[in-house]
Amino acid sequence: EKHNKFMGSVNLYKDGLSIYSNAIGFQNVDDNQVNDSSTLFRVGSITKMFTATMIFKLIENEKITLDDKLSEYYPEIKNAKKITIQNLLNHSSGLANFTSITDYTQYMTQKHSKEEMLSKIIAFEPDFTPGDKHEYSNTNYLLLGYIIEKVTGKNYQEALSQIITDPLSLENTRIGEKIDGSANQAYSYRFMGAWFALPETDMSIPQGAGAIISTAKDLNKFIRSLFQEKIISRQSLDKMNEMSDGFGHGIFEYNF
Repeated sequence: EKHNKFMGSVNLYKDGLSIYSNAIGFQNVDDNQVNDSSTLFRVGSITKMFTATMIFKLIENEKITLDDKLSEYYPEIKNAKKITIQNLLNHSSGLANFTSITDYTQYMTQKHSKEEMLSKIIAFEPDFTPGDKHEYSNTNYLLLGYIIEKVTGKNYQEALSQIITDPLSLENTRIGEKIDGSANQAYSYRFMGAWFALPETDMSIPQGAGAIISTAKDLNKFIRSLFQEKIISRQSLDKMNEMSDGFGHGIFEYNF
């Protein structure tokens, strides 16, 4: 904090107990609103862990399988007959990453419908043949979020509530909307000699790839519950943790 290296919230668990909690910096620099332990942050790609967990729950409920083809849901997408649910989960689909396409920064702050996002994906040329390698792509999890909606007949938020947040009583975890400073929601910043606000992505765009807001405490509760098999079975968790080229299924390996 002293050297402007970090603004945010920290919550450490040990043996199932919160042993340290702290919040540093500002949720709104311009208005001098400080972060606290209940400040809601855009958790970005941690959303993918929620999306993958919901997919595995649907697999357990026999609503979907890892071998199902993307063509069953979106046949218009190139290579859809070759891309499986597993390819989407472990980033081996070959689908181009929509956030890396040149025009992304031109539309990221504007509301987009599912149909508009799908039209962009349909226009992409594949980066590689499905299964040939692993390459991170937000497109994979955007589509998985859409597939969850098709399979459940619910919108993403409703499915998230039913499968994860309601059973675990995660009261501060949900799909975000426009940032509301009056509701203890943090803006995003980058330090460049001072803290500068980043452009605000419209959450209609990343959905299942990155649209969740939460707190550090809620994330700890979710992740601990996941690994204690309170959401999905040990068999599903083992598959989620199955690594190939460092890519799991909604999970990555990090060495400390």
